[in-house]
Amino acid sequence: MVWHRLQRNGVFITTVSFSTRRPNALNRLNRDHLEHLNERVKIPQYRLTTDDCGILHLGLGQFSRGHLLDYLDELLGSNPGPWGLIGVSLRSDGAAALAEQDGLYTLIHQSEVSVSAKVVGALKGVIVLDSEDGPNQLQGYLLSPKVRIISLTITEKGYYLTSEGRLNVAHPDIAADLEQPYQPRTAVGWIALGLKLRLERGIALFTVMSLDNLAGNGRVLRQVVLDYIGVAFPEIKSVVRDQASFPSSMVDRIVPAQNLADRALAQKILGVRDQSVVVTEPFCQWVLEDRFVSGRPDWGSVGVTLCADVAPFEAMKLRLLNGAHSAIAYVGLMLGYDSVADCLADPIVADYVSRLMVDEILPGVVAPPSVDLPGYVMTLLARFKNPFLHHRCQQIAMDGSEKIQQRWLPVLASRLETQSPVPLMAFGLASWMIYLEGPSVVQDPRRDQLQRLLVDQSRRAQAAALIQDSGMFLGVTSHSRRLIGQVAASLESIDAHGGSQALSQLLRDQQRGDAS
Repeated sequence: MVWHRLQRNGVFITTVSFSTRRPNALNRLNRDHLEHLNERVKIPQYRLTTDDCGILHLGLGQFSRGHLLDYLDELLGSNPGPWGLIGVSLRSDGAAALAEQDGLYTLIHQSEVSVSAKVVGALKGVIVLDSEDGPNQLQGYLLSPKVRIISLTITEKGYYLTSEGRLNVAHPDIAADLEQPYQPRTAVGWIALGLKLRLERGIALFTVMSLDNLAGNGRVLRQVVLDYIGVAFPEIKSVVRDQASFPSSMVDRIVPAQNLADRALAQKILGVRDQSVVVTEPFCQWVLEDRFVSGRPDWGSVGVTLCADVAPFEAMKLRLLNGAHSAIAYVGLMLGYDSVADCLADPIVADYVSRLMVDEILPGVVAPPSVDLPGYVMTLLARFKNPFLHHRCQQIAMDGSEKIQQRWLPVLASRLETQSPVPLMAFGLASWMIYLEGPSVVQDPRRDQLQRLLVDQSRRAQAAALIQDSGMFLGVTSHSRRLIGQVAASLESIDAHGGSQALSQLLRDQQRGDAS
């Protein structure tokens, strides 16, 4: 007797039969092979059927499989319940491979001192939104009373925010959804439609849970959904405002994009191929507001910190981890490095990152309960140096116009307001401007607008145009002249001496300032 995967409307389900092993699945991770894997590999000990799915997840990428599904796997292994997950791929990338593997994939935790692997089975089904029947499948799950949580990892740009933190209703994607609100394509549109249809049919509302790197991600998501509903379905806006739940969360785990070395490692460990392997670090953290309208898993039993307010945790992580990551990415690309670990192997870059966190970011961070901030910084530096995580600078550098507003702007605003210098962060901004100029492939929703601001001008004029005219730096408008001067000085030093020499000189200047 073997497990088989069948397709019904594009969603895999599980049946049992006595037929022989599938010929196209030979030497590939799937349910047929679970009992034959290397005995060192942990495999699911819970049911793999699709009749117990209480979570629908939008944005089925590497991070959700390296973080949320890891927690769910542990939860189902110790406390089986109706909390399997249906994943919605907003793009087709990687979804077919997951479906061919019955939703199974290997999660490898790797550091300098240890490596462990397990097969995750909490992903019970995959919907590809741009497939022929994808929208019908998604609408069916949105209407299922069994689905009590909608979670999402859609990155900052998936929220379509204006600089004021509201929904950009003029964005072509949102405008298209508002023209046809019963046939949406964005996550925001689908959440709004799901709330509308459930209210019409008298089905209890679901909780909407963001896991994206946004300050107050639940609050932000609630606002953009209400903005959307105010145009598309105004008759339900007050009910959603009063009854729906959008808990904020802080998630922390470094999950690089997959590469060929990861697949080779998975095959070596498993003895079969895995096209969907996720390699990550042992460290993992999740802090979550305990506000769920229709029940939730026992998150606390698997190490999730449940609290009333995640804001201190969010600020700490966004500014120190994500803020440092962005600086590493742009400085590293300017210096020709490929990965975060490559950057931190350079003592000059390592010194820069340490000083950036300690001198300019840390003073404005309020320690969350029971957190030792200097110890947190030391832990981050050790995590950044992990040579087994090939976290590419190019991956982190993507969508900088969205990320910088979340990661750097609060730090810049608070320091400039108190007349505190920001030469290290200004150097990061200068490196970002050089990234926008090329030769790296620039992936950013505002790429064309930003690049136009940098054409045929002096370095000071470029810095002024970016800071004053891009719409990204509204929080530092009253102090923009000081910031422009520091960014321009970094750009001119890089042009005159090269990136490495300019950075070395900046650090020497900082050391002299410390000694004086």
